[in-house]
Amino acid sequence: MVDAFPRRPYIALTLFGRCGSLFLHSLFDGHPLLSSIPGIAPFSVLAEAVRSEQAILSAGIDEQASFIASRFTHYFNGAMFREDAGLDRLGERGDESVTIDPQGFAVLVRASLAARQDQAPLLRICEAMHDAFDICTTGELRPRGFLQLHALVPTFSARIIDALPERKVLFLTRNPVDNVESCVNALLIREPIQRSRLTKFYNIVLGMLVLQQGQPYFDERAMGVRFEDVKKTPVPVLQQLCEFAGLPFDDALLSSTYMGRAYRSPPTRRNPGISGFATPSASPAGYRLTPADRAFFAALLRGIGTRMGYDMSEAADPAELDLRATGRLLDVELEFARCLRLAPGQLGTQDDALHFRTQLASIRDLGRAPAGGMATARPSRAAAE
Repeated sequence: MVDAFPRRPYIALTLFGRCGSLFLHSLFDGHPLLSSIPGIAPFSVLAEAVRSEQAILSAGIDEQASFIASRFTHYFNGAMFREDAGLDRLGERGDESVTIDPQGFAVLVRASLAARQDQAPLLRICEAMHDAFDICTTGELRPRGFLQLHALVPTFSARIIDALPERKVLFLTRNPVDNVESCVNALLIREPIQRSRLTKFYNIVLGMLVLQQGQPYFDERAMGVRFEDVKKTPVPVLQQLCEFAGLPFDDALLSSTYMGRAYRSPPTRRNPGISGFATPSASPAGYRLTPADRAFFAALLRGIGTRMGYDMSEAADPAELDLRATGRLLDVELEFARCLRLAPGQLGTQDDALHFRTQLASIRDLGRAPAGGMATARPSRAAAE
């Protein structure tokens, strides 16, 4: 079937959500040397393997293969693609989807797991997913890997990163206040507001707070990349990312693809539906935070914002910021009051809001950015001009 499976060095893209990850992943997806699986399936498999402790990591090959296949079902049925990052929007007109053969995928996963018994269990599972996906979609094995991780669960992401012996980590960020504003638009405006969306909003904000207190992502093998820079000056920024990762630059990085097909973002008033580098799509649209609320979040997230080189001058003075008095922000501007009035069990409860406020009130030294340790990809001055 396959003479030899490659031992891949990996590029791990870590992110919070609502920060441009789908766009950046779609650029790297087309690189001819990269094994890249769109969507959250790889992270879902690896995070569940970590969560289960030894139940999955010590299981037999057949059990591990069945577990992996159970997380890839949307790749076997084109009708399910919409549930995972809108991957039914492929092709030049954005109306195609691509599916893979479930039986063939399962056979390839088993073969890869069997051939990689000398590797650590978590790395073996990661490699097997990419081996099977590569052959099913391109007919060949690619020598480098690209893996998308979520900083919303930093413990799991750190464990996965540690399992990749040859790795470079790209940490994707967006202006933290714009990131929060985008989360409000995506998670808290549409009705009915589901409890899962409310929880995800909590987790994104709290994840940023945890990260700015220090995380193991930041070492010599990590580089920050700002979504806004990729949009404004893509060539110099992508060239710098490739150089950092030891990957040759390829013009394919300037087009959005998934599974070998052009990828189209959904049409909106600001965007005709073609993925690209239009800078307006780096800015939030729809619901807007008030200036006071932006000042609140800028102060709250000053640490991570400063670390990534954002202008956080709109932040309120931390010495004057009373985090215990966030009722107006949470209950009015973010419409928490409307959430709390609805049936318990469906949506956020009073305990949810109290927990969120308690977490915010426990953060100290909001104006102090932690020490550095991570380079940030930036366009050159000449390129920016």
